[in-house]
Amino acid sequence: MRLHKWHMIIWGSLFLLTVGLVLHVYQLFYMAAAWGLVVPLGYLLARLNVRNLEVARSLPHHTAAGEPIAVILAVHNRGRGRRFLFTIEDILPEGLTVAGQPGQLVTDLAPGATRVLGYQLLPERRGVYQLCEIQLSAPDLLGMYELSRRLQQSQELIVYPKPISLPPIWTPTAARGAGRTAARRKSHQGTDLYGVREYVPGDDLRHIHWKVSAHANQLVITEREEQRSLAATVILDLSGTVHVGEGNHSTLEYGVTLAASLLVQALAQHTPTQLIAEGEQDFTMPFAGAGAAKHDFLEALARAQANDTLDLLDVAQRHQSQLTAAGSVAVITPQIGTKMLKLAAALRSWGNAVSWFVLAAPTFDYATAPHKSVQSYDNFVQALRRGGCQAYLIRGDVELAANFRRWQRAAV
Repeated sequence: MRLHKWHMIIWGSLFLLTVGLVLHVYQLFYMAAAWGLVVPLGYLLARLNVRNLEVARSLPHHTAAGEPIAVILAVHNRGRGRRFLFTIEDILPEGLTVAGQPGQLVTDLAPGATRVLGYQLLPERRGVYQLCEIQLSAPDLLGMYELSRRLQQSQELIVYPKPISLPPIWTPTAARGAGRTAARRKSHQGTDLYGVREYVPGDDLRHIHWKVSAHANQLVITEREEQRSLAATVILDLSGTVHVGEGNHSTLEYGVTLAASLLVQALAQHTPTQLIAEGEQDFTMPFAGAGAAKHDFLEALARAQANDTLDLLDVAQRHQSQLTAAGSVAVITPQIGTKMLKLAAALRSWGNAVSWFVLAAPTFDYATAPHKSVQSYDNFVQALRRGGCQAYLIRGDVELAANFRRWQRAAV
């Protein structure tokens, strides 16, 4: 039997009481009573120590996975007495951890005073988290037990997927042959001759067409066409029946991170961009430019979950109006097979250049992968390439960024 301090106090008071009764020593009665009151008195003081305390939490509304954020806890004593030696701790959901000591100790807080404390919160993976409770804990003066009180304070923290650096995916040449016309503008930096015009003060003398100027008897400037891709579309498969793996090491998390990286790259090039990601909830985002749209895309991906049985081909057909002549389309899925080849052919027939990212399921979780052989995924990649798509195999047994470094080394 494990003895606690309060066990010893209770048994000690009973011993003093017994000896006092046997020897008729009244002083021992008083000692037994005082000794026995230590337990309830300590409990009462500990209970009072966590009363009349208010805590306000302050933290950013959003951050990126793996990036620590500062959380501020302001505790206010609205009681009449001082508060001693109590701790404040956030009750965190799974996926969020504290960098360092989890509980914040307050040694002394005067009536009406406020103490500001802080700690570093580390989000391990993307998602939407609800921080609901703050726990106040205080021991009794003898350390026999600890009383806790929980305060309800609900706040939402959105953790964006953290984009990685990718080689250029959205290039003007990627849209070559696509049905949707590439945007053209007059400049001096393009490759195709657009025409000539009369020189005006301020024009760069290096662009003077001397032969035409000699015939026209006046200075003439050359203008060229610059071809750019009109738009970029990312299609992310959110069917729960095709994704495997757990936590950060899953086809879903690799796919979400890859989608975020592709979207950020397109927006950085000032390319109109859209996301098609439909599961039980539709996270599709229409065409948008840079700026605030980046946060909208990242928030949609932070909330995305693979919790439906929708087939990716059906999703694409439902969004055909958004995909007809959309420009450059990137597809991210662990699915392979005839249906996916049919989807690739449909996207190209709708006038798009297609980049396809195949998540090799057995390299994430061999036991639950629908196809056990990585070779079958590699064969599917080769079939996509023969069909005119840019196709890439994403392996889960290496980091996502390492897949792209491997391709770059192979291309050198």
